[in-house]
Amino acid sequence: MKRLTRKKKHNKGDNVNFEKILQVIVASFIFSFLDLSTVMGQEEAKLAEPENQNNAQVLNSENSADLTTTDSAVVKLKPKGADAVPEGRELVNIDFPELTDIKDIIKAVALWTGKNVILDRNVSGKVQIISPQKVTKEEAYQAFLSALNMLNLTTVETGKVIKIMKVRSAVKGNLKTYMGTHYAPRTDEIITQIIPLKYIDAKQVQRTLSRIVSTNSMIAYEPTNTLIVSESGHKIRRILDILELLDVQNQQS
Repeated sequence: MKRLTRKKKHNKGDNVNFEKILQVIVASFIFSFLDLSTVMGQEEAKLAEPENQNNAQVLNSENSADLTTTDSAVVKLKPKGADAVPEGRELVNIDFPELTDIKDIIKAVALWTGKNVILDRNVSGKVQIISPQKVTKEEAYQAFLSALNMLNLTTVETGKVIKIMKVRSAVKGNLKTYMGTHYAPRTDEIITQIIPLKYIDAKQVQRTLSRIVSTNSMIAYEPTNTLIVSESGHKIRRILDILELLDVQNQQS
């Protein structure tokens, strides 16, 4: 009887130990499963991240022409078409292959400049402008100025008004004025250039240059030995090039 009792007690202890071991195994399994789930979730996130980046890149590439983002994450639409072209760079037609009355060309220029035009009573003549392809407004306006110059006409701009008149009348008008011996704009528009001279006499150089420029376009201001020239920008650039060679120290009298 004693042996049997001891055996039963021994079996009860074994059961307790077995339950503890089983609990440890189950707890270990649960912790392992949780760790595995966490790792798998992290791996899935990593795998999904490049895909999201690719989608973002595709979205950006598709919409980059239309959208722009700011630091505040506000999305703004970029201008399209004509609105996206900088002022003066829009393309216009300046093709007049047949002899065309200058007044008709002036009307066309007034339309795409949006300025009012006042014509002198002496504005007349016909020209041809051959431009098979559209050009920018800046280029077209320079071609227009060249056409006017061929008819001895020019523009005098005052605000949003363009006055078109004979060159001899424009010289007394509100011309754009530049000063110096190194720069003049490349244009057929009539401008005024004030040219200070260092070594040669202004009156003498006026007589010399009168062979290539009208004497009515030049004034020699002797008190400051300065030459005042009202001519097209291109002609004034030529005058500056000539004076650069003439106005040197060894020519001083």
